[in-house]
Amino acid sequence: MNEESNIEELITKWLDNEISDQELSILKKHKDFQELEKIKNASSQLDYGTYNKEDELERLQTRLKESRVKKRPSMVKWLAAAVLVGVIMTGLYTSQQWSNEIISTPYASLVYQLPDNSSVHLNNNSSISFNKKNWVNERVVQLKGEALFTVQKGASFIVETSRGNVTVLGTQFNVMISDETFKVTCFEGKVSVKSNNKEIILNPTDEVAFNPNGNHVLKQNFTSTPNWINSEFIYDNQSLSKVLIDVSENFNVKVTASIEVENIMFTGGFNKSNLKNALKSIEIPLGLQHKKVNNEIIMTKKK
Repeated sequence: MNEESNIEELITKWLDNEISDQELSILKKHKDFQELEKIKNASSQLDYGTYNKEDELERLQTRLKESRVKKRPSMVKWLAAAVLVGVIMTGLYTSQQWSNEIISTPYASLVYQLPDNSSVHLNNNSSISFNKKNWVNERVVQLKGEALFTVQKGASFIVETSRGNVTVLGTQFNVMISDETFKVTCFEGKVSVKSNNKEIILNPTDEVAFNPNGNHVLKQNFTSTPNWINSEFIYDNQSLSKVLIDVSENFNVKVTASIEVENIMFTGGFNKSNLKNALKSIEIPLGLQHKKVNNEIIMTKKK
């Protein structure tokens, strides 16, 4: 083994903290050791969170290509490259380890299968995210909007929302989160719902809804699946303004109500497949009518 190869081996041991006292004394005699020590100390202070891994990896690759037509780099440059590669690989591992899989459905419902064969049926304008790499150890899903979950039995399965969390072992349940409501419906098994320091245990047919103030209403729901899966929106004493938001998002058209009627409470529903019939389903029981102004539909009192 030549002297340069021996020095490189000593540097590797030194970086891994596996160097003996005798070997360290040999390395310290090297003319570049002080510079090597500065680089090692500086690398331990690097902030990985703000490190641009892609740019630095590209620069490193360029330098390595250039080095093939130049003389062998000094020990200082060799160590700098080794430290840089270590930082890049550590950064990439961290990014991949904690990166989330994101599934969103802006315009239509979607059935998505999770890594453990649990399934999520997302309503339109909804999304989930989860850590795919760590799924075996931690079954946690972040939800925005509404989804029906069918969960395979196993470790705890947690649905996190901005208003509270839902925990199950293996069951079927629906979760809906919006600015006005956090609602969970249990269809099979048992569900734990936590919101505002309250825990509610749901059995099949149980449904709990929390309002923005944290108050909740517990009632029975005897349907076998959520109404939205059957192409229907169903409401129980819901404000007209909220109903029309659903109409707008479902049919991709702006539908609003005049100030005098926007807070009228609506009980009933409409089918998701036909805008004309949906408007009639809302207007007839409330005694309303609509008119089209440019690209907007406005509901008012019927004259």
